Amino acid sequence: MKFKKIELNIKARVNPIRTRAISHIKSNYFRDTATQLLLIPSISFMVVALVMAIYFFRISEYLVPLRYNTFLGVISLGHWYELYQLPIFLTICFIVNILLAKVIYERDKFLAYIITASNIFLTLVTLVTIINFGRIIS
Repeated sequence: MKFKKIELNIKARVNPIRTRAISHIKSNYFRDTATQLLLIPSISFMVVALVMAIYFFRISEYLVPLRYNTFLGVISLGHWYELYQLPIFLTICFIVNILLAKVIYERDKFLAYIITASNIFLTLVTLVTIINFGRIIS
């Protein structure tokens, strides 16, 4: 009996959040074909970048290079988990760009497309950086 009350209480708190999230996904911005065509490669590149980061950045007890300069070589060293700042920053930028483009979409579709397309550039630059750092570390 008490578990049923807890379950109903949890459902009462979760359902409004779920309906709000579904309403965002069903908005005009996400229904637009051009937006979908821009989001598919950027999401796929972001997933590839996260997988490559997990593959290249392994747990280690010694310090790893965090910054690299072509003229000077390794500039700074740090712990292995500091390498994940780049994929985390990419994910935050991706989400902020999508939310910003969704807000701007109703006023100016072209600007929303540009903001959405910038995610492709961000993910490609991050992917190249992760691969290059992975080569240095390995």
